[in-house]
Amino acid sequence: MKAQTFLAVKFLSGKERSFLVSFLTWMAILGVLVSVAAFLVVEAVMVGFGKDLQAKVIGFSPHLSLVLKPGVSAGPELLQKLRDKPGVVGVARLVDGEAVLRTEEDETQGVRVRGLEPE
Repeated sequence: MKAQTFLAVKFLSGKERSFLVSFLTWMAILGVLVSVAAFLVVEAVMVGFGKDLQAKVIGFSPHLSLVLKPGVSAGPELLQKLRDKPGVVGVARLVDGEAVLRTEEDETQGVRVRGLEPE
């Protein structure tokens, strides 16, 4: 018999021990069981939340962004060439920059602006 099995049987059987010692042993085992189960549930929720957040961030950002050199325009010919490439699902022009937003209450706030051309 392995040492682990021997010790487990000895401490869990408790034939010559008092009720209090046996009760405390089972309560300790139950406490460890509940705490490990709670940890696993919290860890699973956090992993799921992380995957959901990552999917939302990736869903907002394109997989590939092309930035043209100054003087090069993204005309219809270039967009059509990109659409014709195998594996390309969609092509759209993007406006990305900073702006100052002014409210009716005369408050100003710096904002980041991103916009796509409607298809």
